[in-house]
Amino acid sequence: MKLFNLPSFIGQSIGLTQAFFILLFSFVVGILLSTIALNYQLNKQHELVFTLSQGILTSAESGATRAAWTLDGRLAQQVANNFGATHRR
Repeated sequence: MKLFNLPSFIGQSIGLTQAFFILLFSFVVGILLSTIALNYQLNKQHELVFTLSQGILTSAESGATRAAWTLDGRLAQQVANNFGATHRR
């Protein structure tokens, strides 16, 4: 039982056989390199999003805590604790 049905010219013409395998190899290498590049870019974007979200949390934490202190000390502590828990994730 054959795994692949290769074209009929494989083995009959050296030039066509080489061209077929070069095209197949090029396709496989292209897919592999594209996968590596995509993975690298996704990791880079993930780090950027994480950095930006940490900056937003840091900026919002001080303002929210200050606003809560004007209302109630226990509320301010709760706000600070919640931001700290979110910030540590």
